[in-house]
Amino acid sequence: MTQVRQVVPSPRRWLGISDETWRSRRYNDGMITLSVEEMGRDLTGYLARVQAGETLLVLQADRPLAEVKPAGELASGEGKQFRPFGLCAGEFSVPADFDDPLPEDTLNAFESK
Repeated sequence: MTQVRQVVPSPRRWLGISDETWRSRRYNDGMITLSVEEMGRDLTGYLARVQAGETLLVLQADRPLAEVKPAGELASGEGKQFRPFGLCAGEFSVPADFDDPLPEDTLNAFESK
């Protein structure tokens, strides 16, 4: 009597996840991982997911390349206030010899001579 083995489709097929993405998900299960090629195929879709609050880890040759996450409060202009330019204007000055070479004894101290 021959035994029939039932083949069950992989969950990645049900979810519509490519083999490439499925393999890369092992890298970091806390966020969506995808390849540069996959992101290029559906850039608008992935950016919509980022806008919805998800974080993406983009891989190139199975190595992390970039982390894409929502800009949050910075994008809306609310939240953290940035320091204005010239906040310390006039409180200190750069000496005229700032760019001059360091004295020989100082260089030797850095080079452990």
